[in-house]
Amino acid sequence: MSSLLPRTLLNRFYVMLLAANCWSSVIVYSAFFKGDEARRRFVCIVLDCVLDLMSCMGVELMILLSYSSDYVVEIQGFWGFLWQNEQWTARALNEFRMVVVVSWSDLISRAFFSFGLVLTTTNMKELLEHVPRKIHLLFAAWGLVVLGLHIHASVQPSLPQCLMQVRPWTSSRPSCYLVGLDCHTLAISGKSDEVEDKFSEFDGSTVVQLLIRHCPALEMVGSINEFHGVRGIKVYNSTIIDWGESAAITNTNHPEIVSLYVVRTNMTGGVLPTGLQSIDFPRNLYDIEICVTNLNSLPDNLDLKWNHNSIIQVEYGQLLNVPSKFLLRFSSFLIY
Repeated sequence: MSSLLPRTLLNRFYVMLLAANCWSSVIVYSAFFKGDEARRRFVCIVLDCVLDLMSCMGVELMILLSYSSDYVVEIQGFWGFLWQNEQWTARALNEFRMVVVVSWSDLISRAFFSFGLVLTTTNMKELLEHVPRKIHLLFAAWGLVVLGLHIHASVQPSLPQCLMQVRPWTSSRPSCYLVGLDCHTLAISGKSDEVEDKFSEFDGSTVVQLLIRHCPALEMVGSINEFHGVRGIKVYNSTIIDWGESAAITNTNHPEIVSLYVVRTNMTGGVLPTGLQSIDFPRNLYDIEICVTNLNSLPDNLDLKWNHNSIIQVEYGQLLNVPSKFLLRFSSFLIY
C-alpha cells in the first residue's frame, strides 16, 4: 500500500484503519461497557468486522470512484489524451494495482484480509468466551509498530526530480514513480555526472514514468537500467549528446515499457541514438513517436530490432528517405 498510493490523505487513512483495528479492542475494554461484558465483546466484534471490511474493500472503492468521471462507457476505457498526461498515467498505473491482483503475493495478502473478515463474522461464539488480556495488548503493540513505520517513512525527504513520490515503509531511499529530470529546474545541463547524481538519490526500481525535458546536453547514464518497472519514457525540448549501448532501453532491463516519445529534440548528427535501437529491444514497446526533431536517417537494420507490430510515428522531422522495407514490415509506420 505504501509503495502504490501517492495520495497522502488516502495513504494515511489506510494506516489509521490498520491502527484502529489493532487498538479497537483495547479501547473498548478500557473505556466502555465496563459493567456489561456481553455488550463489550459484541462491540469488539462489530468494530472488527467494519474495520476489516474497510481495509479489504474501502480504499479500493475510493480509488475506483475517483476514476469514474474519466471512464467512458462507450469505448470501455479512457480517452487517449489522458494516457498522454504523465501525471495521470503514472498515478493510474500505480493505483490500478491496488484494485486488481497482479502477483501471487498480492493474492495472498488480499486473501488474508478477506479471511479475517469471514473469520470474524463466523466466530460469534467468541461472545461467550474470555479472551486473554495479553492478546489485546499484543494487538495494541502491533498498532504502534504500524504507526511508527508509517511515520518513519513519512519523514523521507522530498526530491525536486520526484514529481510524484511514494514512501514505502521498508525503503531506505525515496521512491519516485514519476521522475521529472527537468534540467532547467534542477539547474543542470544533462551531463552524465549530473544525471547520475540525480538518479542516485532515489530507488530506481520504483519508477513508472520518466520525463526528461529542457536538457541542452543530455548524456544518458547506466543507472536507467535500474528502472525495471518503467512504463513510459518521454524526452522533450532537449539535445541528446550521448545515449549509448550501456544505457540502452532493453527488454532485459525494461520489460514493461510500452511508450517512447521524443519531442522537440535534437540528436547528435541527426542519427537515432544507439540506446534507442538495441538488439534486445523491449517486446512490449508498441508506441514510438518522434516529433519535431532533426532526425535525418534511420538505421538500415532497424526493422530487425524494433517490433513489427509497433505504432511508429515520425512527424515534422528531416528524413531524407525511408527504406521501403520499413513500410512493408512495420504494421503502422507513419511519416508526416
